[in-house]
Amino acid sequence: MKKIILQLIITISVFTSSFGQSIWTNSITDSNPSASNPFTAGQVVSANLTVSGIGRGTGITANAGSNRYNAANWATAFDANDYFTFTLTPASGFQINFVSLVYSGQSSGTGPTTFMLRSSLDNYVSNIGSSSVSSTISLAASTYQNITVPITFRLYGFGASAGTGTYSVNDFTFNGAIVPAVPMGLNLKSFTATSSDKSSQLNWITTDEINFSHFEIQRSFDGKIFISIGIVECGSSSRSEKNYSFDDKTPDERNNYYRLKIIDLDQTYSYSKVISLAGNKQDLKVNFNISTQKLSIPGIDTNIECMIYGFNGNCVLKLNSTAGTIDLQELAPGAYVAVIKNGNSIINKKFTKI
Repeated sequence: MKKIILQLIITISVFTSSFGQSIWTNSITDSNPSASNPFTAGQVVSANLTVSGIGRGTGITANAGSNRYNAANWATAFDANDYFTFTLTPASGFQINFVSLVYSGQSSGTGPTTFMLRSSLDNYVSNIGSSSVSSTISLAASTYQNITVPITFRLYGFGASAGTGTYSVNDFTFNGAIVPAVPMGLNLKSFTATSSDKSSQLNWITTDEINFSHFEIQRSFDGKIFISIGIVECGSSSRSEKNYSFDDKTPDERNNYYRLKIIDLDQTYSYSKVISLAGNKQDLKVNFNISTQKLSIPGIDTNIECMIYGFNGNCVLKLNSTAGTIDLQELAPGAYVAVIKNGNSIINKKFTKI
């Protein structure tokens, strides 16, 4: 009897580690779930996890149907706006270890025939596994382990033969575990940035570096999409304070956002806070003074090129100025568009001369 019980315990343990447990599921039972974007009623969510509900992209439209999240207007070719979306956010101090996504769906005779699951981790570039109308997709790869930040999955569909064709997700389950986050092998005391004439200098201070690998420096121009611009290796494990720096030699002329990806020896990682740094160049601003009949560009003392177009699209005047003003007295009354260039900056200004 003891051997049987022991074997049962081992079997259950292996089953749990292989398939995980449900961390977010929704059987989608409602008279018209698609009326909501996102739809959240009836979902069951693990503790220490916040979810978005199932939503849809801007390229598809709600289509009535009971007990399923249904949409129409799927494209024939791949369209980056045609998808169902799911976002999971672990609570502070916790991480998600994914195992799989299981969903069932149905497609009409003219609905989409090709499906792809992608994630926000690489800005929706790579397909995850093999998707179909109904699928079980493995998320057991290391990429989807130790997730401590919000992650969004998108289920894309295309190959529809008519805009009236529909596709719905009838139910879905994310399997995995929500566990306390593994502490990183360091304490990040500070992270700052300063700008010089043509570069951004990043500086940070750490203590308690234990079994830590390296920093990946990431930059964004909009605060949303980050790319890697360099790596800084660490030294040996130490409790002492350490100072690091990195020089970004190609910052944007306007706004730059930086963060550190902090990577441990076992490839677990976390991100620092995001810091921002304004560039040296500001957007052009153009004013039209009716009384003086001049365009002015405040703060510009270098050469600017101005082309004036009539509303028929023809260029009627081309001028250059180094004084930050454009005299338009010789221009006939009417409505115009000024296209002003200063280096790599271009701005359009509509105005009416009377």
